[in-house]
Amino acid sequence: MKVTARGLNLVFEQETPSGTVDGTNATFTLTAEPHDTKQAMVYLNGGIQRRTSDWSISGTTLTFVQAPALGQTVYVTYYRRN
Repeated sequence: MKVTARGLNLVFEQETPSGTVDGTNATFTLTAEPHDTKQAMVYLNGGIQRRTSDWSISGTTLTFVQAPALGQTVYVTYYRRN
C-alpha cells in the first residue's frame, strides 16, 4: 500500500523478517529500512512488543532484547520510502 504523507512517498510493509527463531538468535533482517522506527510495530505470536524495552531496529536489522523462543512467530509492520 502506497501512502503520501508530507510530500513523502511511503510504502506500508508487513513481513516476517528473515532469521532463525531458535531461542538463541536475537537478530533478524528486514527487507527494507523503515522510514521511522518509532512507527514500526513488532509482534511475537501476535502480541505487540514494546520498542526499546523489547526490541530495536538499526537500518534493516531488528534486534530483540531477549531472543524469541523456538516456535514463536515474528512479524513486523512499518513504512519505508518508495
